[in-house]
Amino acid sequence: MMPVTPRARSPHQAPEIDSAAPSHQNVDDTSFTTVQPHQKPTPTFRIIALYRFLPLDYEGGFPPPLSPSDPSYDRKRPHSPALYDLRDEILKFFLSLSVTGVLLLASEGVNGTVCVPYNNCEKLLTFIKRHPRLGGGEKATHEEGGNFPSHLRMRICDYWGEAEDEKVNSGFDETAAATLVAGKSPPPAFDRLRVRVKGHIVTLKTPGEKDVDPLSAVGTYVSPGKNWDSLLSDPDVFVVDCRNKYEVELGTFEGATDPKTENFNDFPAWLLREVREKMDLEDGLTEENSIEHQQKPKKPTKLAMFCTGGIRCEKSTSFAILSGLLPPEKVYHLVSFVISG
Repeated sequence: MMPVTPRARSPHQAPEIDSAAPSHQNVDDTSFTTVQPHQKPTPTFRIIALYRFLPLDYEGGFPPPLSPSDPSYDRKRPHSPALYDLRDEILKFFLSLSVTGVLLLASEGVNGTVCVPYNNCEKLLTFIKRHPRLGGGEKATHEEGGNFPSHLRMRICDYWGEAEDEKVNSGFDETAAATLVAGKSPPPAFDRLRVRVKGHIVTLKTPGEKDVDPLSAVGTYVSPGKNWDSLLSDPDVFVVDCRNKYEVELGTFEGATDPKTENFNDFPAWLLREVREKMDLEDGLTEENSIEHQQKPKKPTKLAMFCTGGIRCEKSTSFAILSGLLPPEKVYHLVSFVISG
């Protein structure tokens, strides 16, 4: 998902807690809250990372985007009017719930990371899931797979605020009750709310400016766990980490290839070069070259990719297919988040 940096730790590192939050008890007029041993306090916020590839700009009679040559074209609003109407609707509702963070809207879908007060989380989720343009009334996918492109990809993490989050995640005293100062509302993970209309929800510049459209072609989804582990151990699969260099340094799957890219836009050129060099792209063998081909060291014939939130590897599989590099049945990607495996 899009890189949005909160003031504290990465929201994807915040541990989840039991759905039944512990009760709080005011012990005196100084508004202290006592937390019993082995318990964590009710989180102050929830951080929601989500994305979905779906056509947002032309539906239900909305006019198509204007051409720059059209007299009524507005360079300040260069995209479909439908996207700006949707932006205004989302912005108004999110502000009413004190939501902060960034949400991107584009003709290819929605992508963002937002922070919502804990007590407003269900209202926000209901709005997203039931909105005919976003969730379409369908069940959101958290860490399980789903049939493309009908599902919203989503991950939810609890967040206690900048200072208290560190206390919670470092562990409370197991032998004595921990005391937190209440009455002072901790700041949310992000300073403000931005809902933006963009050309893409994740930008991927390709050699020759070839189109990348996950709505028309994408690799096979593979859920975390047994199925993904089978791909990792299969010598016939070339496994690629789509993340940038600094992200890979934090940890990756054993045996995965690191592209060592500084920016996601560098990835397509690397992928074209590496796949052609390290994979067997022979669609068929003639009688003349079959013996020679068999004598060469065996190379992988399938490609599997993963990233952090799923959106980059999903778009990368679309590029691998639409560029003619590999057929759809030989391209896979990990559903949802690399940390969920």
